[in-house]
Amino acid sequence: MRRVHGSSAPYAAQCMVPDMGPGRPDDDAQVLYTALHRGLSTLGPDEAVLFGVLAERSTEHLAEVARVYQETFGEALDKRLKRDLSPADLRRAQALFAGDRVQRMVERLRLATSALFGRNAKALLTALESVPPKLLDDVRQRFASYFGPLELAVRRSVTGPVRESALALVRGDRSTALALLGADFGAAF
Repeated sequence: MRRVHGSSAPYAAQCMVPDMGPGRPDDDAQVLYTALHRGLSTLGPDEAVLFGVLAERSTEHLAEVARVYQETFGEALDKRLKRDLSPADLRRAQALFAGDRVQRMVERLRLATSALFGRNAKALLTALESVPPKLLDDVRQRFASYFGPLELAVRRSVTGPVRESALALVRGDRSTALALLGADFGAAF
């Protein structure tokens, strides 16, 4: 998802990958513009891309992206978000711009659980492992407030030992999660 402008790949190929490496503000501004303006010809903005960018960038980087967006496209990014997003999605975006750590974790979990069945097993386990135990309850509650129970999202997205390991992480039981995958962790993917 690095270079959208100048690419000959179709929009979906440019923007579907939730794996966000380090980005440049001008690239990210272009990705957000494309995701938001896609809504003019379809049912709405590409929220997976939008939240994928917002969840993987620092507050400082997002401030620079907003500046570049304004300079490049002649409109403030926050005004565009207010116009195009539902109230709930706008709150999610604003929390990410404000550096809300819990919201970043929630968005990473959303991306990992909303992919094709079993496709983001590694991303899901990585996202769950990155949640500090002291924030686990907050992450579960926030996830549930936007998307429903995290446990249900996990059950719908992966199977087998990966599912059981992910569910153990949702419960905060890291030792069981590791024991379930053990030496087969790499083989699970």
